[in-house]
Amino acid sequence: VGVELQDGLYGRACRNIEVNGLTGRVEFLHKDLKDLPRVMPAEGFDMVVMNPPFRRPGTGKISPGDERAAARHELTAGIADIARTASIMLRNGGRFCVVYHPARLAELFSELKKRKLEPKRMRTIHSHAGDEARIVLVEAVKSGLTGFKVLPPLFIYRSLNEYTPEMREFYGLPS
Repeated sequence: VGVELQDGLYGRACRNIEVNGLTGRVEFLHKDLKDLPRVMPAEGFDMVVMNPPFRRPGTGKISPGDERAAARHELTAGIADIARTASIMLRNGGRFCVVYHPARLAELFSELKKRKLEPKRMRTIHSHAGDEARIVLVEAVKSGLTGFKVLPPLFIYRSLNEYTPEMREFYGLPS
């Protein structure tokens, strides 16, 4: 089950289901994630994956299009809403995987812990070796024990427009 609030992105997600032959296996709901606890079973999921907006309103570069701005900035839901919804949806032991901005990791971890989502693993994503992380991938477990691993960083490019071997493997490209 996928969830998307924005009209255009919801439409594209539904078309992707058809194009990829996933009709009957994957469905998208046109909902606000804050409404999910009212329409989905509590503790009904083994995994919740989110790529939420992670910039505070009024910070960072605001995209000219409303769709892109809403996808990047917390205009409809914030970090507390994200953690709350994930915690309600997950069974004990269920995993929450989130894509987030490294500058807000402390806030993310604080909100996760408030909702009994114990951070377990993190991987930083960098455009090139030597660059600061642009994104982090975080996995947490509902009601999990403490214990945290920082995985090796993922570098996207080894030169200007050449993917690293790991990225080539992800995309199924020849080495």
